[in-house]
Amino acid sequence: GLINSHKIEFVIDLGARETLLTKNRFAKMDDHLFSIIDKEKTITGIDGKTSNAFVISVPEFRLSNYKFENQQIVISDIAALQSYGLQNTSALLGMNFFNRFDAVEIDFSKKILSLWK
Repeated sequence: GLINSHKIEFVIDLGARETLLTKNRFAKMDDHLFSIIDKEKTITGIDGKTSNAFVISVPEFRLSNYKFENQQIVISDIAALQSYGLQNTSALLGMNFFNRFDAVEIDFSKKILSLWK
């Protein structure tokens, strides 16, 4: 997918409440188009540990052939991505993204994501 013009490999995490991007990856984007919505957010990871975070709004968010505007993304250090060495390239695509659709189909063999509203 793309966050603005930045290529991101999204890991679908249906157990994550929110879409998450690491602070390290966010710092590399250097994009003045992001607006900060919440400067002081605390999240709890799968390991039960809390960490400080902040929430941004992304003007343009693309996933496959779909385009979305003003997607909210939490910026924080994410143990799940770090443990797999994905903190520099990937983001977690969480339920705050999927909850807007009536149906979601993932065809793993063809690598196709279909979304219905």
